Amino acid sequence: MRERPPISDRDLAAAVAAGWGVAAVSVEFLPVGDDSRAWSFRVVAGDGGRQFLKVRRGPVDPAAVLVPMFLRNQGFEQVVAAVPAVAGDPWRPLDGFTVLLYPWVEGVPAMERGLTDRQWVALGRFVAVLHGTVLPPSLAATVTRERFVPWGAGPVRALDRQLGQARPRDPLGRELAGLWQAHRDVITFAADRAERLGRVVADAGPRLALCHADLHTANLLVDADDRLFVVDWDGVQLAPAERDLLFVPAGSQRARFFDGYGPVTLDPAVVAYFRWEWVVQELADYGGRVLDGRLGEETRRHAVAEFRQLFAPGNVVEAAREADRRPEVS
Repeated sequence: MRERPPISDRDLAAAVAAGWGVAAVSVEFLPVGDDSRAWSFRVVAGDGGRQFLKVRRGPVDPAAVLVPMFLRNQGFEQVVAAVPAVAGDPWRPLDGFTVLLYPWVEGVPAMERGLTDRQWVALGRFVAVLHGTVLPPSLAATVTRERFVPWGAGPVRALDRQLGQARPRDPLGRELAGLWQAHRDVITFAADRAERLGRVVADAGPRLALCHADLHTANLLVDADDRLFVVDWDGVQLAPAERDLLFVPAGSQRARFFDGYGPVTLDPAVVAYFRWEWVVQELADYGGRVLDGRLGEETRRHAVAEFRQLFAPGNVVEAAREADRRPEVS
């Protein structure tokens, strides 16, 4: 989020002190991330130590917190997991929000600095072990299972009806309406295509694995010692391995990743489903943000820019179309 939540720094500092016993001398809002329901803060304690504070509107998905905590306890040093509160709680409620505390990683997103060949190999090894991890039954029961029903298809159709019935009054809404009309054919096709492919893949019954499900380079941090860290486990789910492998780029980077991951044969229909599912998810998410009057102007302006970018060369729409060109996809 680009604007801070309606919670004072004093209240956040008090929540950190009460929950984790950390006496914060400063709480700094960080306008980062791409979740319209979450906010980020840097907490600095009296001894100079820093921690990452996440504030989420409403409750959290338990799996998004408990799974990375489990993985970290199992020796996955790359996983950045929440720090339990003094009482053992993995999170704390605060006036309709949920507060979580994480270790501070002094790192740079891989999206900005890139990864070396060695780091791509290391990432491949990490993902292979992740996909082979079997969770305890009680924890596995908290994790969403992929049903191959694209959640974004319904919201996309609702937005299409909304924008077709009345032209938005504010400039950002009108800009979205213009973009929507310009790309309406591919938008409606995307919703239909994702649903059709979802039925095909569901009938095939692919094997499910533990997936991060949002494993792009913005969720990978590299520190000064070139160590790799994986953050933002909010989308964790049981899904075909293709769900994570979508994010591996082409060329030499892909080769190095699979040097670490090991040989695998990707199902073209599953890949195409996830490509189109991602398109409708992004359309629904960014389009909905622009028309959400509860959000600040900067957040809505950013959503318009991201919506426009979806149709740019090399972005998600083009990737989905390319996946459809495989002869095995029907």
